[in-house]
Amino acid sequence: PVELEGTTVKRASVHNISIIRSLRLGLGDRITVYKANMIIPQLAENLTRRGGLPIPDICPSCGGQTQVTDENGVKTLTCPNQQCPAKKIKSFANYVSRNCMNIDGISEETLEKFAGRGFISDFADIYHLERHKDEIISMAGFGEKSYENIIASVDASRKTTCARLLCGLGIAGVGRANASVICRHFDNDIDRVRHAAREELLEIDGIGDVTADAIEIGRASCRER
Repeated sequence: PVELEGTTVKRASVHNISIIRSLRLGLGDRITVYKANMIIPQLAENLTRRGGLPIPDICPSCGGQTQVTDENGVKTLTCPNQQCPAKKIKSFANYVSRNCMNIDGISEETLEKFAGRGFISDFADIYHLERHKDEIISMAGFGEKSYENIIASVDASRKTTCARLLCGLGIAGVGRANASVICRHFDNDIDRVRHAAREELLEIDGIGDVTADAIEIGRASCRER
């Protein structure tokens, strides 16, 4: 751990395998780190460049085989299992985040606890936590007041914008900006977004083939659930 920009930093992003290899990272290397935009810790330089950092072939969360994808020369390590618990927790965390449905009181740690106990397995389950009231109140670190605050925040999120909901679905390439552009194009009508043809999506300024395909896949996944 090091002191950096007024905080103690223990972890820093390396993003992908290509960066790991370009920095010739190895176990025991000495590195320098910085905060991108004074917020996100990232690696700046590898001072010893030992190389040979092992690339995991097993996902530590679900135990499935990992895979390396290559997009435009950038190699990235991924877990292809769509039911991977870690991926689901990240999708829930994105959904409740400030830029999306803005549900206060449900941190990533809380999501892990709720998912581990079977309270949440899909986005819709977040809106039925009252089914588990007694269990939540009895959990360590929770209580009647914490439960009430969570339920109040969940209820408040029921009234939201089309863009926030679309962003919350976690579709690749559809962050806050693209979600706003897409929803404006369809007059903020979520049903029109849901049923828009691929050709209609491609008419939107800034939406290309990759994002349109991701939206198609995302909609298909939602229909399956």
